[in-house]
Amino acid sequence: IAATVMPLNGLPLLLPGAVELIWDRLLFIALAALAYFWGGRERVDARIYSKVVYTLYYLYSMHAIAMVWFNQFHPAYIILALVSVQMTGLSFRYMQHAAVFLAVHFTVFCSLLIYAPQFSFQETLLGIFITLICFGSCLLFVRFKTDFLENLKMNRDLLRSLINKTEASIFITNTQG
Repeated sequence: IAATVMPLNGLPLLLPGAVELIWDRLLFIALAALAYFWGGRERVDARIYSKVVYTLYYLYSMHAIAMVWFNQFHPAYIILALVSVQMTGLSFRYMQHAAVFLAVHFTVFCSLLIYAPQFSFQETLLGIFITLICFGSCLLFVRFKTDFLENLKMNRDLLRSLINKTEASIFITNTQG
């Protein structure tokens, strides 16, 4: 969240007519920092922590989409909102959570596009198509990430069980010996 919020703080300087509230960006940076440091503690319940972080993800990304609406679909805000939602979607650990997150945001973003009075029918369809491509590619990357992490965990568990079950000595080396 902090990494995607930082570029947004410069938009009011680049876009003089932009509707921005700096305090909301600073609030998200502070909440992200608190969540980060809270997660580093030893006695944090992982389920509660995940719910707090996921809630923060939803709030932040909905805020990014709301800024698109408030700035009348300025291209810079559209791009930053889509990138923010994609980056946040990649942060989810499980495929199901990421899919729900992206589906909710796809629905919200497309609803805003449909009800935006400044777009023609063709522009709205193009916007929905671009949004579908962005969110679909993010879902594909999340799938690759979750498969990789699952395979990594399975290999680690297999190696751990082999080491625990064998009575002989085992030497683990790299390809150079």
